[in-house]
Amino acid sequence: MTRQGRLFRRLARLRPHDIVRLWGGVRSRLFLIFLIAIIPLAAFQIKALQDARAARVAQAIAAAQTDAVAGARRYEEAVNQAYIVLDLVSRAPQVSLGTANTCGHFLREIDPSRSIGGGIRVLDTQSRVICATDEALLGSEGQLPLDPDRYATARSFHVSGFMIGADDEPRTLVILFDEGLGAVEPRYYVAALGDDWFRGFADALRADLPLAVSLHDAAGHVLVQRGEAFADGRDGLITGEAPLVSGEGFIRVSYDGQALLADIDAIIRHGYFVLLAILMIIAITAFWAGQRLVIAPIEALRFTAARLARGDFSARALTEHFDPRSEFALLGKAFNRMAERLEDRERERDATQRRLEDKERELTNANQRLEALAHSDGLTGLANRRRLDDRLAQAWQDMAEAEAPLALIAIDIDHFKLYNDNYGHPAGDACLREVAQLIAASAVRSDDLAARCGGEEFAILLPDLPPAHLWTIAEMVRVRVFDAALERDDTPLGRVTVSVGAALVYPARGASPETLRVAADNALYEAKRAGRNCCIIECDSPPEAAHADLRISL
Repeated sequence: MTRQGRLFRRLARLRPHDIVRLWGGVRSRLFLIFLIAIIPLAAFQIKALQDARAARVAQAIAAAQTDAVAGARRYEEAVNQAYIVLDLVSRAPQVSLGTANTCGHFLREIDPSRSIGGGIRVLDTQSRVICATDEALLGSEGQLPLDPDRYATARSFHVSGFMIGADDEPRTLVILFDEGLGAVEPRYYVAALGDDWFRGFADALRADLPLAVSLHDAAGHVLVQRGEAFADGRDGLITGEAPLVSGEGFIRVSYDGQALLADIDAIIRHGYFVLLAILMIIAITAFWAGQRLVIAPIEALRFTAARLARGDFSARALTEHFDPRSEFALLGKAFNRMAERLEDRERERDATQRRLEDKERELTNANQRLEALAHSDGLTGLANRRRLDDRLAQAWQDMAEAEAPLALIAIDIDHFKLYNDNYGHPAGDACLREVAQLIAASAVRSDDLAARCGGEEFAILLPDLPPAHLWTIAEMVRVRVFDAALERDDTPLGRVTVSVGAALVYPARGASPETLRVAADNALYEAKRAGRNCCIIECDSPPEAAHADLRISL
């Protein structure tokens, strides 16, 4: 597998906490420092490129505005030229003093290159045509786009708004009013401006870029347009507008901004590519230098620290791979000194730990011996009275919760005081040990407890014992002692015997376990009264049976 493949596999196995650890590591901090250092340079270069483009856009907008102003001036020149023509016509004797024929002939001889379309007409104050380039208009009524009573008071010149002619081309009427002198009546000299001036202006603009030149009326409607038709609101459209001298409209010049800025955009794209290449070179160089000079030493120290954290105090930093003059070499030496001290302390701690473990084992054994002494009889090895009381209280609670029976067998060696008096205390102790072993052999279940209550008295605690088995176990204790034939000459039977009293109850919550002890003692007392070497038992009826008897009696 290639190095790139291994890198991709490691990236794919990253878990969320690994990503957080990487981001909070040295690499992320170096990357952040790199960004802080490189972002101002990148921002400065991007700002310079954007400023260059903004300057080109401003220059293009100014050029479009200049072209629009030039178009407005072209219209103004056409209007002024029409005024000069009408002024010359109004002063010509052929028009002012001549007949309709001489007037018409004069008008037809005027140079048609003066942007006047549709001919020239002369109207009287009743708006009748009295002279015209086209003889067919003589005597017709002409509509003037002005109020004669308001403007027919002195010699004046007027320009109307745009009108659409029969050929669907916009025309502007220029009107010269002459109040007349002497016998000459006041007259209106009317001429129509076509769109020749507009076409000449549009053709004079630069043809190497997509553009559109449009003439609009005062309401913004397009009257005539030359060039490509750009949609309003198109992205990258650069426009310039200039109002006409008559105030009845404006000229708009629109350039395709994408085509106009193609060269500067190409330069900007090249600048971005160069900037990106420079940043990549700087980033690769910084990564290599950081990996070699910073990351690798830190990783080595981190690996050593991890081994130390795991308890491997034999780990050492390989300072020979570091520059001896660098801080990492000094840090590695400090790591090694710390590891040596930790290793010494580890050996001391292990020795101390072994000593403590030995002492702990001795203390545990001593506690176990003390525990055994505290809960067992020193002479017979059976449980003592304290242990019996604790087990009786616990068994009482357990059997009360389980609604199970609890039995206690009380055992007493017959005439043991006389045995001590006749045979001595050492023989009495030996007799107690022999009887204790026989009693312990009768406590066969794990929960059964054989105990010495004191002197020649013994007891067996039997939790959850079926009532039918109580007599069997009690009698077995008596028979085992009897069959052992422990010799004594001071009794008629010539052997050691025991009296046995047993009781079985069903513990109730809140009741005292002393009731069972008292019942067993009473049974033992009855066995002694019956002549000793016998067994007496007392068994309570189960709670269910007691309830059944109650129902039958009712």
